[in-house]
Amino acid sequence: MALNQSALMGTTMYGTGILTPTALVVDTSLYTTGDCVAGVLSIPDFVREPGRLSRVEVVTLGCLAANTGLAFDLLFLNANIGATSTLTDQSAATIAAVDLAKWVDTLNIPANAYTLIGATAKARVAPVQMDIGPSSGTTMYCALVARSAPTYGALELSLAIKVLYL
Repeated sequence: MALNQSALMGTTMYGTGILTPTALVVDTSLYTTGDCVAGVLSIPDFVREPGRLSRVEVVTLGCLAANTGLAFDLLFLNANIGATSTLTDQSAATIAAVDLAKWVDTLNIPANAYTLIGATAKARVAPVQMDIGPSSGTTMYCALVARSAPTYGALELSLAIKVLYL
C-alpha cells in the first residue's frame, strides 16, 4: 500500500511539551461530588503559536495516598469563563450558556487509573489524542471537577499535561 503523501502536506510537528497548569492550590475542607477543585487553571504555552492546535497525549494527576481512587473530570476551556459561570474552588461547577462554546472537551480521570507508591499516588490517562487549542493567544484553561468527595491538604495535588505541538 502506497503512502498518501498529500494527506501529510501542510502538517508540521514542533515536538512535545509537559505542561503544568498554574495555581493548583486546594482548600483543606471536604469537597462534594460536582465541586470544582482549585478553580480555573491557566495552561500557558499550550500551543506554540496563536491559531494552532496541540494534541493532548497524556494527563497525570498526583496526590497523597489517602485520596487515591477518586475520579475527576478535567474540563478543557479555550478561553477563560465569564462571571455567569462558576468554576471556583469548592463550589458546584456550572457553565452558563454564554460560556458553553469555551468548554471544548472533557477528559475523565477514572478511579482505577491510580498507581500507589508509598504515601503518594499518580493517576495516568493515556492515550488521550485530543486536538484542541485556545480561541486566541497561546494559553488554554482547565478545571478539575470532583466525581467523589475528597479532602485535600493545601498542596496535595499535581497536574501535568503532555502535549504534541501541531
